[in-house]
Amino acid sequence: MQRANAQIAEIDRKLKEYRVSELGKYEDDARGDSAHLLEEESRRIETAAAHAVSERRAELRRQLYERRIQLTDEVFQKAEESLSEFVSGQEYSEFLRQKAEKAGKLRKDGEPVLLQVRPADLHQSGELLLACGMPARVEEDETIRLGGLRFVLELTGWKADETLDAALEAQRQWFYENAGLFLSQEQRGEQI
Repeated sequence: MQRANAQIAEIDRKLKEYRVSELGKYEDDARGDSAHLLEEESRRIETAAAHAVSERRAELRRQLYERRIQLTDEVFQKAEESLSEFVSGQEYSEFLRQKAEKAGKLRKDGEPVLLQVRPADLHQSGELLLACGMPARVEEDETIRLGGLRFVLELTGWKADETLDAALEAQRQWFYENAGLFLSQEQRGEQI
Protein backbone atom coordinates (compact mmCIF):
# COMPACT_ATOMS: atom_id res chain seq x y z
CA MET A 1 0.00 0.00 0.00
CA GLN A 2 2.83 2.23 0.73
CA ARG A 3 4.16 1.46 -2.66
CA ALA A 4 0.80 2.27 -4.22
CA ASN A 5 0.70 5.55 -2.28
CA ALA A 6 4.20 6.36 -3.49
CA GLN A 7 3.20 5.61 -7.09
CA ILE A 8 0.07 7.74 -6.69
CA ALA A 9 2.18 10.55 -5.21
CA GLU A 10 4.65 10.22 -8.12
CA ILE A 11 1.81 10.28 -10.63
CA ASP A 12 0.32 13.32 -8.89
CA ARG A 13 3.73 15.04 -8.92
CA LYS A 14 4.25 14.32 -12.66
CA LEU A 15 0.69 15.39 -13.40
CA LYS A 16 1.26 18.60 -11.47
CA GLU A 17 4.54 19.24 -13.38
CA TYR A 18 2.79 18.49 -16.65
CA ARG A 19 -0.06 20.85 -15.76
CA VAL A 20 2.39 23.63 -14.76
CA SER A 21 4.41 23.06 -17.93
CA GLU A 22 1.35 23.03 -20.19
CA LEU A 23 -0.21 25.97 -18.35
CA GLY A 24 3.07 27.90 -18.84
CA LYS A 25 2.96 27.14 -22.57
CA TYR A 26 -0.64 28.33 -22.79
CA GLU A 27 0.19 31.42 -20.77
CA ASP A 28 3.14 32.17 -23.08
CA ASP A 29 0.91 31.61 -26.13
CA ALA A 30 -1.80 33.79 -24.59
CA ARG A 31 0.75 36.53 -23.78
CA GLY A 32 2.06 36.35 -27.36
CA ASP A 33 -1.45 36.42 -28.80
CA SER A 34 -2.52 39.30 -26.57
CA ALA A 35 0.64 41.26 -27.42
CA HIS A 36 -0.03 40.66 -31.12
CA LEU A 37 -3.69 41.66 -30.75
CA LEU A 38 -2.70 44.73 -28.74
CA GLU A 39 -0.17 45.70 -31.42
CA GLU A 40 -2.73 45.22 -34.21
CA GLU A 41 -5.37 47.21 -32.33
CA SER A 42 -2.86 49.99 -31.64
CA ARG A 43 -2.00 50.17 -35.35
CA ARG A 44 -5.69 50.22 -36.29
CA ILE A 45 -6.37 53.03 -33.79
CA GLU A 46 -3.35 55.03 -35.01
CA THR A 47 -4.44 54.61 -38.64
CA ALA A 48 -8.02 55.63 -37.84
CA ALA A 49 -6.78 58.65 -35.87
CA ALA A 50 -4.43 59.71 -38.68
CA HIS A 51 -7.29 59.35 -41.17
CA ALA A 52 -9.61 61.43 -38.97
CA VAL A 53 -6.95 64.14 -38.54
CA SER A 54 -6.32 64.18 -42.28
CA GLU A 55 -10.03 64.50 -43.05
CA ARG A 56 -10.43 67.29 -40.48
CA ARG A 57 -7.41 69.13 -41.84
CA ALA A 58 -8.82 68.89 -45.39
CA GLU A 59 -12.20 70.16 -44.17
CA LEU A 60 -10.56 73.09 -42.37
CA ARG A 61 -8.56 73.93 -45.50
CA ARG A 62 -11.75 73.89 -47.56
CA GLN A 63 -13.57 76.12 -45.06
CA LEU A 64 -10.63 78.53 -44.92
CA TYR A 65 -10.43 78.68 -48.71
CA GLU A 66 -14.18 79.40 -48.94
CA ARG A 67 -13.87 82.14 -46.30
CA ARG A 68 -10.96 83.71 -48.18
CA ILE A 69 -12.98 83.72 -51.38
CA GLN A 70 -15.92 85.26 -49.53
CA LEU A 71 -13.70 88.02 -48.10
CA THR A 72 -12.17 88.71 -51.50
CA ASP A 73 -15.60 88.85 -53.13
CA GLU A 74 -16.78 91.29 -50.45
CA VAL A 75 -13.77 93.56 -51.01
CA PHE A 76 -14.26 93.58 -54.77
CA GLN A 77 -18.03 94.04 -54.48
CA LYS A 78 -17.32 97.22 -52.51
CA ALA A 79 -14.77 98.26 -55.12
CA GLU A 80 -17.38 97.77 -57.86
CA GLU A 81 -19.82 99.90 -55.89
CA SER A 82 -17.20 102.66 -55.62
CA LEU A 83 -16.52 102.45 -59.35
CA SER A 84 -20.26 102.70 -60.05
CA GLU A 85 -20.34 105.89 -57.98
CA PHE A 86 -17.33 107.21 -59.92
CA VAL A 87 -18.98 106.42 -63.27
CA SER A 88 -22.09 108.32 -62.14
CA GLY A 89 -20.05 111.37 -61.15
CA GLN A 90 -18.65 114.42 -62.94
CA GLU A 91 -15.05 113.12 -63.17
CA TYR A 92 -15.99 110.11 -65.29
CA SER A 93 -16.53 112.11 -68.49
CA GLU A 94 -13.04 113.61 -68.11
CA PHE A 95 -11.64 110.12 -67.43
CA LEU A 96 -13.15 108.82 -70.70
CA ARG A 97 -11.95 111.88 -72.60
CA GLN A 98 -8.37 111.31 -71.37
CA LYS A 99 -8.48 107.66 -72.45
CA ALA A 100 -9.69 108.69 -75.93
CA GLU A 101 -6.96 111.34 -76.13
CA LYS A 102 -4.37 108.69 -75.18
CA ALA A 103 -5.61 106.47 -78.02
CA GLY A 104 -5.29 109.34 -80.49
CA LYS A 105 -1.70 110.05 -79.41
CA LEU A 106 -0.65 106.43 -79.94
CA ARG A 107 -1.57 106.28 -83.61
CA LYS A 108 0.85 107.12 -86.37
CA ASP A 109 0.25 108.93 -89.67
CA GLY A 110 -3.49 109.40 -89.34
CA GLU A 111 -4.23 105.75 -88.57
CA PRO A 112 -7.96 105.23 -87.88
CA VAL A 113 -8.88 104.50 -84.26
CA LEU A 114 -11.84 102.44 -83.08
CA LEU A 115 -13.08 103.41 -79.61
CA GLN A 116 -15.31 100.87 -77.88
CA VAL A 117 -17.49 101.95 -74.95
CA ARG A 118 -20.30 100.47 -72.91
CA PRO A 119 -23.80 101.24 -74.25
CA ALA A 120 -24.44 103.76 -71.43
CA ASP A 121 -21.43 105.83 -72.59
CA LEU A 122 -22.36 105.97 -76.27
CA HIS A 123 -23.95 109.40 -75.74
CA GLN A 124 -20.43 110.78 -75.16
CA SER A 125 -19.27 109.80 -78.68
CA GLY A 126 -18.87 113.40 -79.85
CA GLU A 127 -16.56 114.38 -76.97
CA LEU A 128 -14.56 111.17 -77.36
CA LEU A 129 -14.06 111.72 -81.12
CA LEU A 130 -12.89 115.30 -80.46
CA ALA A 131 -10.43 114.11 -77.80
CA CYS A 132 -9.10 111.31 -80.00
CA GLY A 133 -8.95 113.27 -83.23
CA MET A 134 -9.93 112.04 -86.65
CA PRO A 135 -10.08 109.56 -88.26
CA ALA A 136 -11.86 107.71 -85.48
CA ARG A 137 -15.15 106.03 -84.75
CA VAL A 138 -17.01 104.94 -81.62
CA GLU A 139 -18.98 101.75 -81.20
CA GLU A 140 -20.72 100.16 -78.28
CA ASP A 141 -19.33 97.05 -76.61
CA GLU A 142 -21.78 95.26 -74.34
CA THR A 143 -18.98 93.30 -72.67
CA ILE A 144 -17.84 96.47 -70.90
CA ARG A 145 -19.85 96.47 -67.66
CA LEU A 146 -18.28 99.08 -65.40
CA GLY A 147 -16.98 101.73 -67.77
CA GLY A 148 -13.89 103.00 -69.54
CA LEU A 149 -13.03 102.12 -73.08
CA ARG A 150 -11.07 99.82 -75.35
CA PHE A 151 -9.36 101.07 -78.44
CA VAL A 152 -7.95 99.53 -81.56
CA LEU A 153 -5.51 101.12 -83.97
CA GLU A 154 -7.15 99.75 -87.06
CA LEU A 155 -4.19 99.53 -89.48
CA THR A 156 -1.68 97.96 -87.10
CA GLY A 157 -4.28 96.01 -85.09
CA TRP A 158 -2.74 97.29 -81.85
CA LYS A 159 -5.30 97.08 -79.01
CA ALA A 160 -5.53 98.44 -75.49
CA ASP A 161 -8.05 97.76 -72.77
CA GLU A 162 -8.57 100.87 -70.67
CA THR A 163 -11.80 99.65 -69.08
CA LEU A 164 -12.55 99.78 -65.40
CA ASP A 165 -13.50 96.10 -65.75
CA ALA A 166 -9.94 95.19 -66.80
CA ALA A 167 -8.40 97.41 -64.13
CA LEU A 168 -10.53 95.80 -61.41
CA GLU A 169 -9.68 92.30 -62.64
CA ALA A 170 -5.97 93.16 -62.63
CA GLN A 171 -6.36 94.37 -59.05
CA ARG A 172 -8.13 91.13 -58.16
CA GLN A 173 -5.17 89.13 -59.47
CA TRP A 174 -2.73 91.37 -57.61
CA PHE A 175 -4.85 90.96 -54.46
CA TYR A 176 -4.76 87.16 -54.76
CA GLU A 177 -0.99 87.22 -55.14
CA ASN A 178 -0.14 89.84 -52.51
CA ALA A 179 -2.85 90.05 -49.85
CA GLY A 180 -1.63 86.98 -47.99
CA LEU A 181 -5.07 85.38 -47.99
CA PHE A 182 -4.15 82.69 -50.48
CA LEU A 183 -1.12 80.41 -50.36
CA SER A 184 1.24 80.25 -53.29
CA GLN A 185 2.31 76.88 -54.71
CA GLU A 186 5.57 76.93 -52.65
CA GLN A 187 3.80 77.88 -49.43
CA ARG A 188 1.13 75.17 -49.50
CA GLY A 189 2.97 72.18 -48.02
CA GLU A 190 1.26 71.28 -44.75
CA GLN A 191 0.06 74.80 -44.03
CA ILE A 192 -3.58 75.76 -44.10
